[in-house]
Amino acid sequence: MPPEGCVFAQLLNMTAFLVVLTIYIRHRQTVEFYEHRLNWKRTVWHQMSLALMYMGFASALGLTLVANFPESELPLVHMIGAVLTFFSMVIYGWGQVIMGYSMVPRMVPLFVVHLRMLLIVVATLCLVLHELAVTLHVFVASGAGAPPGGWYRVRRLGKDSPFYLNYMIATGSEWVMALTMAAFILTFVAELRYTYAHAPRVVFRRDADDNPALGEPC
Repeated sequence: MPPEGCVFAQLLNMTAFLVVLTIYIRHRQTVEFYEHRLNWKRTVWHQMSLALMYMGFASALGLTLVANFPESELPLVHMIGAVLTFFSMVIYGWGQVIMGYSMVPRMVPLFVVHLRMLLIVVATLCLVLHELAVTLHVFVASGAGAPPGGWYRVRRLGKDSPFYLNYMIATGSEWVMALTMAAFILTFVAELRYTYAHAPRVVFRRDADDNPALGEPC
């Protein structure tokens, strides 16, 4: 509902942009450290880092779908965006943890990798719990049927409703999962605080002699 829903959507869109930026810089930092500093050849580690970057981009794309297609208006698209966001980010997180344990020397102390492992385990458990509630409705009493208006309609349920427990578990696990994934991204501060990025270089593909307009004073 406006204006709260509009503000929430705008914040999610901004978050998606920052996620893309962070994940891209994270990939470039990995390449800089292992390829340029340690002179590692581009083998499986580089392919995995690149694949994880695209997986992170997919998560950000899902986040924009969640933001711009409200559940109350287009529940199917909203649900697709949520699934894309959460599943992609869980895969991304596990990939980062695997690389953190297997690639030595590491860019961070081992306890940071342990922390990421803990966060992604919690996120994975919440994802499983969320899907059990949303997809299979395992926490609904037998014989209760479907709630009025269907499963994907925004509603308020009383504690005496047979769907209340299922709804609370689905909602609670979703928020815990989202906060855990945000905390996972924040752990990249451990590496990125020692990193800075140059502004992108712009290269003209034509000389000024080929295009007189390029040589004219402003």
